[in-house]
Amino acid sequence: MKAKQIFGTAILLSLAFFILYVINFIVHPDYTKPNYEIFSEMFHSKAYESFSPNPNYPMGTTERRPPNGTIARNNMPYEYEATKEGAMRAHKELVNPLIPGPGDTTAEASFSDHLTAGEAAYNDFCVPCHGLGGAGDGPVVKHGFPPPPNLNLPNARNMKDGDIFHIITVGRGNMPPLDVQVRPEVRWETILYIRKLQESVVQDDSVSEKSDEIESNEVEIHE
Repeated sequence: MKAKQIFGTAILLSLAFFILYVINFIVHPDYTKPNYEIFSEMFHSKAYESFSPNPNYPMGTTERRPPNGTIARNNMPYEYEATKEGAMRAHKELVNPLIPGPGDTTAEASFSDHLTAGEAAYNDFCVPCHGLGGAGDGPVVKHGFPPPPNLNLPNARNMKDGDIFHIITVGRGNMPPLDVQVRPEVRWETILYIRKLQESVVQDDSVSEKSDEIESNEVEIHE
């Protein structure tokens, strides 16, 4: 009796499956067309643009304001204003956290990576104005834009890292602020690469000075 019930159930399930299989071809013969949708609103909700009006929120806009007193992750507010006083504070207080201290093996191991990232950021954001070597001869200058300061001159070499970081962040003169485009860590990495450019220029100058001294000594000997 039990076996007959199981067999009958299997027959009914097989028959039901066969009927559904046949209905599938009758109702939906073309697989290049989408299925029928009964409750389409559940699949195709209305999409609002970020800055478009939105009646679903109390303020009537799609973009939501962050809660009061909160700070976005990895986006600490910059405490130094774009004023003379703010620049003086940055000069005294800001220090490049990526420069390895004595015995800091962890920072030393990642220093080359930071330098590589700084070179990439310099090429993206600084080369158009300052040029590949930092001499202020970038492509935009050749098309009539006022040349920026030469990063290899003594006044730029004597600036502290905090001074450069402050200028990159808040801007100065024709240079716009880059705090939105460049994250703080990338700004410090860019400064590492600028220092590398300055060191290479100083070394080249010292080599040329020594060669000039040798040439002058040779002239004196021959005379």
